[in-house]
Amino acid sequence: MIYAISDIHGQYDAFMSLLKKINFKDTDDLYVLGDAIDRGPMPIECLQYIMGHDNIHMLLGNHELMMYETMTVNDRDIENNWHRNGGGVTAKKYLALSETDRKQILSYIKSLPLNFEITANGINYILCHAAPLCKYYDTTFEKTTEVYYFYNEKEYAVWMRRKPKPIENKTIIIGHTPTIAFQKAEKGEIAVFDGVIDIDCGAAYPDRGGRLCCFCLDTQEVFYQDIE
Repeated sequence: MIYAISDIHGQYDAFMSLLKKINFKDTDDLYVLGDAIDRGPMPIECLQYIMGHDNIHMLLGNHELMMYETMTVNDRDIENNWHRNGGGVTAKKYLALSETDRKQILSYIKSLPLNFEITANGINYILCHAAPLCKYYDTTFEKTTEVYYFYNEKEYAVWMRRKPKPIENKTIIIGHTPTIAFQKAEKGEIAVFDGVIDIDCGAAYPDRGGRLCCFCLDTQEVFYQDIE
């Protein structure tokens, strides 16, 4: 089976419970759409678990990008922005690691792609953290749109907030923007639009009903895990 999850945000225990709930096996594949770190209590543990499994594939999220830039660029504004966005717990745990482990993590983050394109059960998917790269290069956009606010494709792919417009014969799956921001449900639920599915169910904000979500691309089944 092929699964997708996004925005784990350091909720390691809930992540493990969700993998147990779906009976995740070595023969399955899991796509993590970025933001495994920050805000929650065990961000480095989430990242290292993902790194340790060949059948778990991860995209760059804006939080991983903020971490990487903080640790590789001597810029106080970048560092302050990361900490304002919940990076404090990640920074503390990262700096407590051995130099070898720190280098491995930064090398891994540097290698992360911006989109995946896969096919499951006859459906063509574009998996993104925030937006599909093809939209960044779409010349039909007017230059006054949000696309041109970003300096490069990487920033666009991980920071874009506007819901992507549908792409013919493809289903876009995104995270980044918690569905609890625009839903009235008591707990976070996936949001399905025209050709777009948002699977960030707000695990970063469990006090507001946020939880983790895992979406099976083969069956369209959705699995939820509350944050204890």
